[in-house]
Amino acid sequence: MIPSTTCRQRRKTGRKGNSGERRDKCGFVVKKKRAKRKNAGRQKSLGANRNVPTSEEGNPDDSDDHSRSLESREQRYRELLVSDYTKDALNETLALLWSVVGHSVPKDRGWRSVLAFSESGRTAPKNFNREIIDRIQGLAGLVRHPALPKMPAHFSDKRPTRAAWFAERTWTYLVLQSLAVIDGQSGYFRDIQSLLFLSAVHYLLPHLEIQGLRSEHSCLVNAMYCHTVSVWHDDPAQQYYLLSVLMDYLGEREESTKWLNMSFLRTPPDDHSYLTKGQSLWLDHLAAGRRRAAEKILSLLADTAPEKYKAEIEEMQLEMKNFGKRNGA
Repeated sequence: MIPSTTCRQRRKTGRKGNSGERRDKCGFVVKKKRAKRKNAGRQKSLGANRNVPTSEEGNPDDSDDHSRSLESREQRYRELLVSDYTKDALNETLALLWSVVGHSVPKDRGWRSVLAFSESGRTAPKNFNREIIDRIQGLAGLVRHPALPKMPAHFSDKRPTRAAWFAERTWTYLVLQSLAVIDGQSGYFRDIQSLLFLSAVHYLLPHLEIQGLRSEHSCLVNAMYCHTVSVWHDDPAQQYYLLSVLMDYLGEREESTKWLNMSFLRTPPDDHSYLTKGQSLWLDHLAAGRRRAAEKILSLLADTAPEKYKAEIEEMQLEMKNFGKRNGA
């Protein structure tokens, strides 16, 4: 579920760091890393599927229509867990969020229309909702981080583009808990927020950069950081994981690895994301030339991971040996 800030991210951002000369050496791990880290967060969101709603929870009306609605929602959620990061996937994630939380949003709030999903794909609004931006501004002032861009003082005077509209909807959903009380399936809603967060990292933020929408990009990055700090304080493993993803995108490689390590250490071995987080951390260390640290992670995985992952760990051990041969160790 994550891109890496080692070789791939330096090429994208132009940040060479202190290991730019090792691009070719670490190149062999980058392709696998891209796949492994991409899956780690989604496996966490899926987890034991504890938050996917059932027909017995939420609405007491156990009608056939209600059951079919829940089944359809669950199916959409499962499909998004394994889908690529695209505009369509982002749009479907936003639609799923609205289907879960639309009834909780007060109808008298001016920002309600920002969240509402329209299958017809209505045009972008004329202006951004100021109340939401002010809320993000206030939250960002409380949880500043040196890697974050400053909140924009103003946005383009032109009518927002579709990409900007996606950005506004995304940052609003990510700070929604500070704007309204979420009724019912709050755990399930947070899981879908995680999918939205990851779609923002892998699709929307790069797209905003390409279009030169710097103010929208900065506002969204700040909203994402506020989301990790305020929404996931009771789940450190997921909070640290999302922080790792965001710092990775921002090019803060060492801090990204630090948060990933903390997330991995707080993830139980029987969790679906345990192996993929461990693999991501192992690859981070290899790509940075930290062979001993990589060996420690691999040893820990071999000792603690469930038996069903034995074949994958043996493959990692073989790659570890090959890495040493290629790099003269």
